[in-house]
Amino acid sequence: GSLHALARFTALRYLLLSGTKIEGSIASLSNLFELRALDLRNTRVTGDLKSLSGITRLERLILKGSLVQGALHSLGDLDPLRELVLGGLSEVTGDVVVLSSLTALTLLDLASTKAEGEISSLQLLVRLKELFLAGTKVSGNLDGLVCLTELVKLDLGDTEVGGARSTLGELAHLHEVNLEGTPVAAAE
Repeated sequence: GSLHALARFTALRYLLLSGTKIEGSIASLSNLFELRALDLRNTRVTGDLKSLSGITRLERLILKGSLVQGALHSLGDLDPLRELVLGGLSEVTGDVVVLSSLTALTLLDLASTKAEGEISSLQLLVRLKELFLAGTKVSGNLDGLVCLTELVKLDLGDTEVGGARSTLGELAHLHEVNLEGTPVAAAE
């Protein structure tokens, strides 16, 4: 099926099409202003993230495994976002600083995207429970994460984030950590 056929359903709040054979451009959804959740993971949907910039009520955006691309700054005004999952979208680009205003985020997955920037620019995202940045160009020091006291899962594998591993001791809820391939040191 085609996403275009769904464009006329302007009152849609939840569009969950994960793993379906749906295809077409994400631009077809740009007038679905009531959307709260959009899950297109593992679909053949294409298009640019900027098509979603006007859907300002989105709380959950999952595009992992789709063919969507674009710049992170397109999502910077989606303040209600609680879950942003773009992991694996190799044509998603931009500095993570543009997401610093999305303070409702509890899950941020940018793994294996072309995201870049200083990890400290995420320190205002104090509700984050899961942060996946593996395989990105994000850099900086682990000290930039000490404000994220709710973190349970942290994946910084193959990034340029450094600092002392002991810094993570301040994150009491942390259960899963991946620092493989990073310049993180064992002690200060």
